[in-house]
Amino acid sequence: MKKSLLFAVLISVLTISCENTPSETDDDVVIDNANDSITTSFVFVGCNRLWWKDLARNNSSANTDALKNIFQHVAASSTKTDYFFFLGDIVSGEATNDVLEGQLKAWNEDYDNGVFSDFKSSGITMIPIPGNHEMLNQSETPLAGTTDTWMKYMGKYMPTDRDSVPNSPVDRMTYGFTDGNIGFIVLNTDTYNTDDEIGVESQIPYNWVKQQVEKYNSDPAIEHIFVMGHRPFYVQCERDTTHRGMCDPAQSSPVWQSFEDNDVASMLSAHVHQYQRMQPNQKTYQLIAGNGGSPAHHHTPPAFFGYTRINIYASGRIEMLSEGYDAPTPYFDVVKSPNWSVRDSLFDMNWYKQGAKNEKDCKCVVGE
Repeated sequence: MKKSLLFAVLISVLTISCENTPSETDDDVVIDNANDSITTSFVFVGCNRLWWKDLARNNSSANTDALKNIFQHVAASSTKTDYFFFLGDIVSGEATNDVLEGQLKAWNEDYDNGVFSDFKSSGITMIPIPGNHEMLNQSETPLAGTTDTWMKYMGKYMPTDRDSVPNSPVDRMTYGFTDGNIGFIVLNTDTYNTDDEIGVESQIPYNWVKQQVEKYNSDPAIEHIFVMGHRPFYVQCERDTTHRGMCDPAQSSPVWQSFEDNDVASMLSAHVHQYQRMQPNQKTYQLIAGNGGSPAHHHTPPAFFGYTRINIYASGRIEMLSEGYDAPTPYFDVVKSPNWSVRDSLFDMNWYKQGAKNEKDCKCVVGE
């Protein structure tokens, strides 16, 4: 009889832990997930630029068809989308400042003229963020003048009420802003920010980022914090100190620790031309959505093109959905009727809240 009772209790615990049943918050309030509603929804993706040998296809250097498919699918979603964060490598760049200016100018013209679909009229706020192809030269060192060029063409998309890095003209694209109970921290991860005017790739204002995270976490009005930038901190569950991730663990590891200490839900990034999801220390998630249209290697496409969506619910639950369609070969080919599907999902990213579903192991999900 005791064994039967114990077995019944265990089954009940497992059922509550593993299914979409009501869960408890810090205040022990039971949440009815069936009647919960989305209060804020945003999507993010990066890396849409063409391979350098394919630049003759258009002046903007964008993979036009992939971007059109992504914009159309986001705009037509049954979920109202508040923000579209475009996480860098929007254009090919990485040449001269004149080349970058020509591509950004053409990209803006194509966006305004509906070449990428009529996304501009969707009512969705688009926030582009620079990547290494907008900030660096072919030697992967920061290119002087690119900050001004980016601000000239893309600064108009930045929130007017942003909280910027004080007295730092080179960190103008790094800032924070809030929307309701959400704090967003946007990083330029390829800043031209050294005194020798040569620069180092994948640098951020480390102390400011830690202070901004602490500021948002101490604000009782802010319940969720997201940090985003072109480059990830980690790649495939391990620190990558090469070109792919943040290059200075001695400085960036304390920043990641501050994310975990201050309940940051996730770092959102691109740069790697695929989708990845991981939880490096079983706390703050890192999501990579670099599957926006660029080839994984030369003409080889990733497994799917798409974007990642974050839904914030009234209960505080954070849902993640990676949505996409099979990438064509060649990668810039036209896909007239893409078959979209959910490729990965998380029911709740609130690892730090009582009752939330937790990933106990570092599970690196790679969409390629």
